[in-house]
Amino acid sequence: MRSLLVIEVDGGQHLESAADEARDRWLVENGFQVLRFWNHEVLQNLAGAAGFGWNHLPVMLYNHGELQVCPPGSRTFTNGNGNRVFMNFTSAIDVLRSTPIPIDTWKDIQIGENNGGPYKNNYPKMPVTDDGRDELIDVSSYGLVSSDFYMDQLLNGDRYLEPALADGYLWSRALARRFHTRLLARADAFLRANGLFLFVASAWRHPELQKLITADFATKHGADQARRMFAPAVAGQAPPPHSTGAAFDLEVWSLETGGRLEMYYTEGKRNIYNAYEMEKLALDTRRHSDETFVTSLYNRRILYHVLCTEGIVFKSDSELFSNHPGEFWHFGLGDPLSAYLSREPAARHGAIYPRRGSSGAATGSMHSPTQET
Repeated sequence: MRSLLVIEVDGGQHLESAADEARDRWLVENGFQVLRFWNHEVLQNLAGAAGFGWNHLPVMLYNHGELQVCPPGSRTFTNGNGNRVFMNFTSAIDVLRSTPIPIDTWKDIQIGENNGGPYKNNYPKMPVTDDGRDELIDVSSYGLVSSDFYMDQLLNGDRYLEPALADGYLWSRALARRFHTRLLARADAFLRANGLFLFVASAWRHPELQKLITADFATKHGADQARRMFAPAVAGQAPPPHSTGAAFDLEVWSLETGGRLEMYYTEGKRNIYNAYEMEKLALDTRRHSDETFVTSLYNRRILYHVLCTEGIVFKSDSELFSNHPGEFWHFGLGDPLSAYLSREPAARHGAIYPRRGSSGAATGSMHSPTQET
């Protein structure tokens, strides 16, 4: 047996099982890949769970030497057995890597230093024109690879999230509006044609989960830093971007190596999350000899241009995502933050909640972040 995949379906009693951890550790150490699902995910969304497992096959097969990757335009041939294992980029991707992210002066002022600009107070006041007829779906139903950052945190021992799991606010995979999922799938198809793929690290987020993680962050890092990092969930205001199902935290991974393209950059003790700041630093040509800096800079550009630059994947403004310059990983379309940064008069999408039916899809949209269908 060459391709080693183990699928676990567990109940909540397995959340902190030492025996399960020891077994999974042994499986991983012996070359198996383990995918874990909770019972309710399989019972309520079998198609989504199956799609998530299916979508892991390209990386799994590559890692076991059964999928050979030779992206168009590459000058080398590699496979999962380790022959010539180093990153190759196609000519199309190289163009994106070498093209700076354009700096919008108005956005730059709005975001400010360390996300402390006026946008924080302004975008929650955006009017919302959502008609409430949209639906949330599991993005894996369109072949997208995803997880949920906060479910991963819980599984890694952050017990403050246990009430969110008990209340049904945590999912192991990403939920998004169908229209946005289709757009992300098109971006993913472009990346896959060039030896890469899109990873959805976080998508829809319940407003109550937003409150919980904001409060925990404030306890650990202070209220001011929490305000800079997290959108407020306040009754009577526009909902947090992630609660609309139209905003996402995204990464790019390599089919060639099975790993994430590094985009984080730290200077001293300071994490530089701001995309514009990185481009300004790049104007100093002395930094071009810093391999860590250049790698992060170029990889951020790939993600930005695929989603935000007309003519790469999307042909019209109505399909282009907006990037939060202060968080290079955050993209949205039509949510209050993205609408504000795009200078639109109103947000097209308000808060939305899963409403499970026989198909496993989730429907229903509300303007109020405190009201659930």
